[in-house]
Amino acid sequence: MPPFMHSSKQHVPPIAIRPPPHLDFCVGHPGVPASRPRLVGTVEIRSPGKILSISHVTIALHRYESIHPPSAASLSSLKREYSIIVGQEVLVFQAPGGHADVVAMDLPFELPFSTSHLDNPPPSVSLANGMCETSYQLVAVLYPSKGSIIKFGMPVKIERFDLLSTWGMYNQPQTKAVDGSDHLITMEVALPKTCIGPGDPLIAYIKLCPNPDWSKSRKIRISKLQSILEEIITFKLEKGEEITRRRKILKDEFDLYDLKLPAAGFIRDISCVFPSQLRLKRSPSGLKMNLTDCSATPSLVGITTQAALFSVEYTITVKAILLRAKDISVTQAITVCPLDRSACLKAMSDIDDAVRQARISENRPKELPQSHIVTMVTNTPGKRILVE
Repeated sequence: MPPFMHSSKQHVPPIAIRPPPHLDFCVGHPGVPASRPRLVGTVEIRSPGKILSISHVTIALHRYESIHPPSAASLSSLKREYSIIVGQEVLVFQAPGGHADVVAMDLPFELPFSTSHLDNPPPSVSLANGMCETSYQLVAVLYPSKGSIIKFGMPVKIERFDLLSTWGMYNQPQTKAVDGSDHLITMEVALPKTCIGPGDPLIAYIKLCPNPDWSKSRKIRISKLQSILEEIITFKLEKGEEITRRRKILKDEFDLYDLKLPAAGFIRDISCVFPSQLRLKRSPSGLKMNLTDCSATPSLVGITTQAALFSVEYTITVKAILLRAKDISVTQAITVCPLDRSACLKAMSDIDDAVRQARISENRPKELPQSHIVTMVTNTPGKRILVE
């Protein structure tokens, strides 16, 4: 959603929202409460050559979401938009007595993020040719003592640092076993790592065991092993209805040339590399790797996210193509991080520094920089002077 704009016909003073010098608006790391994530900056109001009578000024973080499901090409009614204030609107100026005649104002602000993991805002994303988007704006609102309110919006990017693939919680092995529909074979797949980013290897350990109670299981042969990485976008429509869009990000095949399944079982690990950019290429093993086109921004191959109007999830499916038995597959959920490993390691170092700084300042009084306000006051009858 575009920022609030002002018409030149209104002759209103310009309003700006600026971050601290040489810094971003976002301080700390959203998704990591120990780093005390927050948005800081200054609301600037300038009225050169004109006096502005102001009642109060507020600022808030607004979240905007939009979806346009692929099946809605001719059904615009399926397109939905959603907006909400994240946290609370903060009063940065209140005129004593109800109004103040102002020429210029610099009003510092701080908007903290929730310390609850469930209340953390989803990251800024734009996926699938704009089919689903989440964006944010800092919105300052100036309330004059008379006349219409004045709004100004500044886009900000919100990231989620609890999605980094280098967190230890993603190094817990995840195992799932499935019995074949014909009861002739059992397949077990273990993922040593459950979060990946661009360029990361995706490894799966596979175990195929024949059912010893069935003589037919002795004749089973393994033709191929497949690994399929799939993106699942769920669009949430009105009245609880949903539309799901599935897209294959990666497909890799391993030919076993009709290998006979041993009585003791078959064990094999397979790996493929999550694409750093989506184009046709070959895996390190020399096997053909089919990659679909990515419609996200060039730096965003994929990301796991949950928003009000949509969700983006990823699954890895390992499938065994068999002879003399029905094919069998195991599907498991994984988390996709938009950053590669080197960027994740750099972010982890920055998080450590931010957490240390947050602990040092934890017991200190939290004070914002002083506001600077230039007003007009009457000194002698018929004469006004500037006062800061």
